[in-house]
Amino acid sequence: MSIFDLYPFLFGLADLFFGFIRQAAFFVLHHNVNFDLTDGFFKDLHTLKQGDVIRYMTALGTRVYAVQTIAEIAETDWSYLGRTEDDRITMVTCISGKPRSRLVVQAIAL
Repeated sequence: MSIFDLYPFLFGLADLFFGFIRQAAFFVLHHNVNFDLTDGFFKDLHTLKQGDVIRYMTALGTRVYAVQTIAEIAETDWSYLGRTEDDRITMVTCISGKPRSRLVVQAIAL
């Protein structure tokens, strides 16, 4: 099992999200490789497996999630970003060498 630490301040999300996610799902989109070819924030997202732990850390505390879904989707597929009944995080990034595909990882709160 791996642990993936998610710090929202690295990509401009406010700590306000910490309170919001208690009631709803949310998503984060980010690069795995930046335009200047440096490592993107999600450079290791492709290494996650089902059951791995994601820690979402803010100044207000830490939420812990377990990876449930990993999928390669079309760049036009928005179906994973809909409203859910559970507390989940959905992370989406590009896939190197596949410009029309995206990697989506969903995790459920523990």
